[in-house]
Amino acid sequence: MKYRIRFNKTRGMPGRGSVDHVWRVFEENKEYLFKNFELQVPSTSEKEADSEDWNLVCQGVMAIDRSTSTAIIKPEQGTADPHAATCAAPVGYICAHCGYQCPQPGVAEAHASA
Repeated sequence: MKYRIRFNKTRGMPGRGSVDHVWRVFEENKEYLFKNFELQVPSTSEKEADSEDWNLVCQGVMAIDRSTSTAIIKPEQGTADPHAATCAAPVGYICAHCGYQCPQPGVAEAHASA
């Protein structure tokens, strides 16, 4: 599933969440408001059609942590992690080569030298 994430410029207004609900997450045509988000998948930026707004976009499956108002975008089931097999970075490290946040340590050093 494709997700688009955008800053909530109307937060705190009626029907637009509290002032702390700073993120809009779009799943197809459905919009969610969150205080936080966590990506466990690669992401890119994308300009919204017919608008000056920009989105952070990614593919995955969304889990919702209601206790912290956090959207968590995880890899789709059965999708191999394209990064772990080629990256020796520690857990949570953001790779300088491709920008991917490693969810687990990889096994090869080839990625860092690519």
